[in-house]
Amino acid sequence: MAFDRRTLIQTGLATPSTRGRTAARTYSVQVLGQDAPAVALGARPIIVGAHATCEVVLTDAQVSRRHAELAIAP
Repeated sequence: MAFDRRTLIQTGLATPSTRGRTAARTYSVQVLGQDAPAVALGARPIIVGAHATCEVVLTDAQVSRRHAELAIAP
């Protein structure tokens, strides 16, 4: 699983004093049935859709270009 820079800073995992105490607040998102890698959902929301610029690209004809935005809510 990969963490982006913003996730590391916002969760406190980047600072030596909190590295061992703070649990990572990230999740792994993967579409079953498609041959695609898992995407880390952390401090930054991810876009799901049919367009190539989306973090999670779906190949279903009924999916719009920017179909959904996934984010972690506090």
